Amino acid sequence: SMCGTPLAFMPADQTKTEITVGSLDQSIALAPEEQIGIESRLPWTSTLLELPAKTTQENNATSINIINYQHPDHETVTPDWLNM
Repeated sequence: SMCGTPLAFMPADQTKTEITVGSLDQSIALAPEEQIGIESRLPWTSTLLELPAKTTQENNATSINIINYQHPDHETVTPDWLNM
């Protein structure tokens, strides 16, 4: 990584290298062996596999009518309806 973010590390008291799975080009090739940092895990993450699932393409088909109100990276005029 050119930004300085650690992508892999080995704590001094351990013999295993820990790797951030999102940093891998082929993350499908390595299945996780354990979860680290579970004290900050969101409670609902254990139910993710029970939720309805769709592909990105299926989801994008329903989002064609969405209006984006995300603020751009430059100054804009605030619409009157936001000045309530």
